[in-house]
Amino acid sequence: MIALNWAGDRPHFRYPDPAEDNARHFAAEVKAALVQSVEQLGATIMFLPHLRHVDSDMYAEFADGFPAGSVFGVHEALPFLYPPPGEMLYPHVPFFTNLYRQADLVIGMRFHACVLAFGAGTRFMRLGSHPKLQYFVEDLGVTDHAIPLVDRQADTATSIAAGVRACLRDDGYANDLDRALGRQVGLLRAFNERVLDLVK
Repeated sequence: MIALNWAGDRPHFRYPDPAEDNARHFAAEVKAALVQSVEQLGATIMFLPHLRHVDSDMYAEFADGFPAGSVFGVHEALPFLYPPPGEMLYPHVPFFTNLYRQADLVIGMRFHACVLAFGAGTRFMRLGSHPKLQYFVEDLGVTDHAIPLVDRQADTATSIAAGVRACLRDDGYANDLDRALGRQVGLLRAFNERVLDLVK
């Protein structure tokens, strides 16, 4: 299962000018690449928005044209994960985390999507060229399986689909993620122990 997290806001921060036009263009290329993944890999596509409406309003157009039964939107299948504005989100976080854990690959445009995938031990590809996504990958010290969405000649449906296949087949990347997660868990454990020492 391939999870797609798409951010529907701030196109000028995510795409080169003309931003709105490039947003539509690259959305179509990513969709075509995932249709190829369904047809060639037998993948199921999980559309995984973080913000209802902001991220999910494009879903109907996105899902149109996929083979029957090959794509679903979490916001439609599990609407209780999206509380009304102003309501506390924290009780829903474990459910979101479980969705990331069940995916074989997460393609994440929002920073939190890549963080949740990493924490769940799931391969991820950063989607877009926002610097904080790149910094996160660099800090982890893992292979940067990226879909930059900058160059129309380079970021095509064919090249994106090839990148998805390469990421899924990269056992070295999976091992690097496991080691990086182990390092972060070790740092967290050491931090927690120091905090406990202070309150003794």
